[in-house]
Amino acid sequence: MVQINRTLLRILIFTLILFTLDRAVAYIYVPKPGDTEITLYSAEWCSYCASVRMYFDTHGIEFKEYDVEKSALGVVGLWAFRARGVPIVVIGSEVIHGYDMEKVNRALEQLEPQYLSTTH
Repeated sequence: MVQINRTLLRILIFTLILFTLDRAVAYIYVPKPGDTEITLYSAEWCSYCASVRMYFDTHGIEFKEYDVEKSALGVVGLWAFRARGVPIVVIGSEVIHGYDMEKVNRALEQLEPQYLSTTH
């Protein structure tokens, strides 16, 4: 009986630690209303990620990039956004999963109206 209680207590503590860590990561990484940063979570082999990167570079859009296979920040970001793959594009408070340039353009226009004239 005592052994079962210790095992259950350990499982409960482990679960609580994981839940706390998960919520902390989500709080830190998930963008808040009013955020203005642009971030790309990518992988070196991903052609869609390269396309988004090239699009931003071509239009002079400043952004941060984290490789989800080489960067701890990239891995944690992937976890925080509950993503199953890349690219993940974060524009202001908008999180875009996958390659969807229409959503990227809409988010850019909402973040900075001057992108409207330079991206089309």
